Amino acid sequence: MKIFLRPAAGGRSSVDLGERIGGGGAGDVYRVIGRSGEVVKIYRTDDIRRAYAKKVEAMLATPPVLPPLRRKGTRLLHQLAWPTAIAEDRNRKFLGFAMPEIDFGEAVSLERMLQKRSRETSGLPAAYSHRIVAAFNAALLVKLIHERGHHIIDLKPANIQVYRKTMALAFVDCDGFSIQGADKTRYEADQYTPEYIAPENVKRRPTELGEEQDRFALAVILFRLFNNGLHPYQGRLNETAGGEQQPTIHQAVAAGLYSYAQVAHPRIAPAFATVHEFFPPKLREYFDRAFSSAEHRPSASEWVELLRIYSEPKRRGLHTCAMKPEEHGHFGYGCGWCDLDSRLSQPIKVGRSTRRSAPGARKAGAGQTAVAAPVVLSSLVHARGKKWVFAALMGAVVSMRFVESIDPELRSPGPLSNVERRCVEMVLDVRKMRPPDAVEYCYGYYADQRDQVTHELESHLQGLGIHDVAIRRKQNTLQATGRIGSHDKKAKLRDLLLGDSDSPSALVRYMRLGDSPGGPLVFDDQTTIGR
Repeated sequence: MKIFLRPAAGGRSSVDLGERIGGGGAGDVYRVIGRSGEVVKIYRTDDIRRAYAKKVEAMLATPPVLPPLRRKGTRLLHQLAWPTAIAEDRNRKFLGFAMPEIDFGEAVSLERMLQKRSRETSGLPAAYSHRIVAAFNAALLVKLIHERGHHIIDLKPANIQVYRKTMALAFVDCDGFSIQGADKTRYEADQYTPEYIAPENVKRRPTELGEEQDRFALAVILFRLFNNGLHPYQGRLNETAGGEQQPTIHQAVAAGLYSYAQVAHPRIAPAFATVHEFFPPKLREYFDRAFSSAEHRPSASEWVELLRIYSEPKRRGLHTCAMKPEEHGHFGYGCGWCDLDSRLSQPIKVGRSTRRSAPGARKAGAGQTAVAAPVVLSSLVHARGKKWVFAALMGAVVSMRFVESIDPELRSPGPLSNVERRCVEMVLDVRKMRPPDAVEYCYGYYADQRDQVTHELESHLQGLGIHDVAIRRKQNTLQATGRIGSHDKKAKLRDLLLGDSDSPSALVRYMRLGDSPGGPLVFDDQTTIGR
């Protein structure tokens, strides 16, 4: 296919399009024959072309000042997929635009930086310092875009590529930005991602949003890079929440449930895998500002100045950990990663809920703490009746059997799945345990089927807004319990568990999904978990 390219300086040149290498709902991306490092996006329909024509012209006239990075002699690595020329047909009809080709052999999605397993499978460096450099580069890119009056709006890790060796970033899908033309005309964005929308913008349309939205989304990305991939609104409801359902991240954002502030939130506690308490006071202050008030939210420029302290070695804001220098780093307030490793590996004792042993409780041996007897299905049926138990089990989609005993030595509890929360509800109602004991008790049911891989998968699912699926290991396969509420979440789960480029684990290889959003989920052609 022959088209014509018209750069900002004027004039036209004809080129031939080569193979299609990608695309989305609006258009397709093609290589240009004879022009290395340049690609062309062709919009698919006349309606789409009319919608984008003036916007792309405005982008061509107002590019951010951001030169490409030079690597390996004359080779260039680009940081923005920004229009460099208008693509037209012979009659000067708008078709799309040319842009620099982002080297996806050198770069991967920034989402891959957030979890340890995905870093390993993507060939990304393990050292914490590299995530801090990526955070600085993200703030710098946003700063340069804002200086031209543009806003990103749908700012999220999936739209950012990170170069493996340099931690430099590249923003893609730039034609989805909110663009300010040379004449100050605003060409709005038309989409965003719920988990990255600021609380004050939850009920607003993408076309109504501006820099304040970018400030929030940038802070979320930075927090996740600093804090083990955790979303700042990803936490655990505490006892004062009154037994309410664990919210999705989107719901937690709308409710202002930020649990990592220097002043503890009354309703929600931090996730187990957090290291935020080891951040320096200034960094915690910036995150508190970002997630507590739109009025005082730090700008990208402010983040650049702060993160420069931790990303530039000569500033000595980040220290190498003596215990694990190849991975861990800290800010001079203790190593949060060593602390997390200790919490993940340290066994705990599960005590009785009352002074009087429950019927059937096992007596403790020397040096052990007495453990309450396990809740078995028959006792629940006796206490509440068959219909109540059946409804509770089906409502939670519990696929694992209740065990007959529980080992007194358990791993430290982590974030509970919805299945485990239902277990906690039943234990509280039938055994009258104290809430902390009930949490530890139910966590123990699944302790022998929980490991780092399942934890990372669940954390990744929560980051995608999927909170109703629990992942457990059984022998050499992984099993899931739970329910999927929409086709969109079903697609996300399928992509994750089939081992695509964004999957933190390649262990789930034999999975099928039912035709309906609610399931069933089928793993290894043997285990079926219904709705």
